[in-house]
Amino acid sequence: MRFVADAMLGKLARWLRMMGYDTLCAADMPVDDDDLINIAVDEDRILLTRDQELYERAKSAGVSAVYMNGKDIVDQLVQLVRELDLDLQESPSTLVCPSCNGRLVEVSKKEVVGMVPATVLDTHDRFWVCQSCGQIYWEGNHWKKIRETVRMVRERLTQE
Repeated sequence: MRFVADAMLGKLARWLRMMGYDTLCAADMPVDDDDLINIAVDEDRILLTRDQELYERAKSAGVSAVYMNGKDIVDQLVQLVRELDLDLQESPSTLVCPSCNGRLVEVSKKEVVGMVPATVLDTHDRFWVCQSCGQIYWEGNHWKKIRETVRMVRERLTQE
């Protein structure tokens, strides 16, 4: 599954990227509603939107689209799991760059010397670099939050 999200869903777009999904976001590029529909058609992407009018236009044009009801990230991820059978990944090796949607590749510790803080080098052994923007990632404390969010989504799905 590949997505294109409207500008109101920038946080969801970042989370989808962290879950390994190729996700474009209107907030990252100068596009209007017509462009979003065209991108969804041309690139076979699912349009995610909080704009009811855009959703209806997309559906009328035959575009796969989801009108996002949830206001927070847990609600939004629950909705996508239910509606699209979205698989929530939580491993850095499946990541898409949260910043630019580029592909991450694992690199050796030697390759990031001088590019990350010394304390990070001392405490981590695995690193990933975005092939597009050059951002370096490691499994730091933010992964606790990612795993906690995924746990909350799974818990909510089993409760309802």
